[in-house]
Amino acid sequence: MTAPPPRTADHGRRFDRPEVAAEHLRERVYGTVTVLASIVTLLRPEVHGDAVGAAVTVVVAVTALWGASLFADLTAHLAVHQAWPRRADVRSLLSSHAQILAVAVLPTILVLSTETGWWELPTALGWAAGGQVLTLALVGLLAVRGTRIPFWGKVFVVGAEVALGLAVVGIKLLGH
Repeated sequence: MTAPPPRTADHGRRFDRPEVAAEHLRERVYGTVTVLASIVTLLRPEVHGDAVGAAVTVVVAVTALWGASLFADLTAHLAVHQAWPRRADVRSLLSSHAQILAVAVLPTILVLSTETGWWELPTALGWAAGGQVLTLALVGLLAVRGTRIPFWGKVFVVGAEVALGLAVVGIKLLGH
């Protein structure tokens, strides 16, 4: 009896292929850092306003990044292949770029939940920021989980992933 084929993440491309996993992780990092920077900016009392405005800010920021990233990959595909991507390539691009959009779901829900009156917007933004930092750590863990790096090295890589993400957020905040 033969083994079933490996699960696929996007219509025929093997998710266990390193380049597919790397695409998904890369897009998750881009989205996470963008959302985290937006949230930290919104944490400033003079900026955050109301819940709906904060949610719109997060959604617009991540949607703009999604569009720019997708546009960049389509442009690169055209330059390299001298042709429009095939349907399978477009599905693959949309699948990897969906990772950018996915990271905005929890922060948006947390921010909008303040409309119930259960908690205040700064508290929800703090939890949303914490969730994004945790996402960076989880992405770092996924990146090193199967490597031959010793345990202390893995801890360093995960810590560096989080620190670099926070540094990018800090740089963005310098402009505000």
